Amino acid sequence: MRRGGWQHRTSPPGKSGKPGSLNNSNASAVSSGKSTTSTPASQSGVSIRTLSSSASVSSAEGAAAAWTPGSRGKPEPPGAKSSSLPSTPRAEQPSKASLAAAEVEAAAEVEATKATARAEVSLAAAADLVTSLGGGGEGRASSLSWGGPHELAAGFAGGAVAIFDVRRRGGAACTLPAHRGEVCGLRFAPDGVAQLASGSNDHTVRVCDVRSPRAARLELTAHSAAVKALDFCPWRRHCLATGGGTTDGSLRIWDTGCAAERELQSVATGSQVSGVRWSVARRELVTSHGFSSMNSTSNSVRLWRPNLLPVAQLTGHRGRVLHLAVSPDGGTALSAGSDETLRFWKISSIGGAGGQASPPLPEALSARCPGLELSRIR
Repeated sequence: MRRGGWQHRTSPPGKSGKPGSLNNSNASAVSSGKSTTSTPASQSGVSIRTLSSSASVSSAEGAAAAWTPGSRGKPEPPGAKSSSLPSTPRAEQPSKASLAAAEVEAAAEVEATKATARAEVSLAAAADLVTSLGGGGEGRASSLSWGGPHELAAGFAGGAVAIFDVRRRGGAACTLPAHRGEVCGLRFAPDGVAQLASGSNDHTVRVCDVRSPRAARLELTAHSAAVKALDFCPWRRHCLATGGGTTDGSLRIWDTGCAAERELQSVATGSQVSGVRWSVARRELVTSHGFSSMNSTSNSVRLWRPNLLPVAQLTGHRGRVLHLAVSPDGGTALSAGSDETLRFWKISSIGGAGGQASPPLPEALSARCPGLELSRIR
């Protein structure tokens, strides 16, 4: 109703305050000179009030009082028109792309967790198969050779050679007579021959009978440098090939079935012999080479007949060849060089046919075989 030209608006019963009484919050807002906007409780469930500056604020002090540090924007100058609707800050809704990215990230985290769990289970299962071997010798284990499914020989920096049974935990099953320098090469003889050959930095090769390892069966002393490269012939019993280091450079074949030192063949290669392997496919000998006084023979892989007639020289490494391996069928050789490359060589198609000896190649002529560079090794 109108009383004296002033409109008296009361709150509906049950909303706020007593029936017919003035709303307390509205009354305080009016007395402060600020306009209020009320949202009916039937719409939002709670009473929400938003404050905005209006023309009733007649001074700069009133405009400054209406602005708080937490509000958006700057205080409006006196006399500025206020917006018809108050600005209400809204939370930014995530886009579909961001939601999809979050789902992908969450799925990746789940898969990574599963992979980690599987790896931990695999490691736990593999831990049951690991055997700790120790007590064989002093210093690092510098060379290893398997003599069977459970027999492992290890050579040490102190010169000792030990044989372990990997089914047993603890120390070595037996030890062999020690070298006077670091053991840098080990090789078991093929099945049926209980011999183990060891090469050392003391320039010697020792051949021991693993059935009675108290004394060396043979000591080969013809080399004048460290002997890392050695291998038993797989088709001829008691036949051992050895190669000397940089200052020696000789390739030698021995008969280890005799009680005394007996050399069958020898040849000067002109370079360090870093590896020796027999190839059963063509019954040839494969050697790898490093440092050389003659550039024509360094950093190469070479093929030889059993009588040490040269068959081919395979070049491609840009650094010395450190390791050599031959596939079980004898048709492929693998070399690892200091140039950080692995190279596969198809050696079964080089030289004569049918295992027959071919005429030796001239010293300066080399048969180049394309090598396959797999990857760099660090």
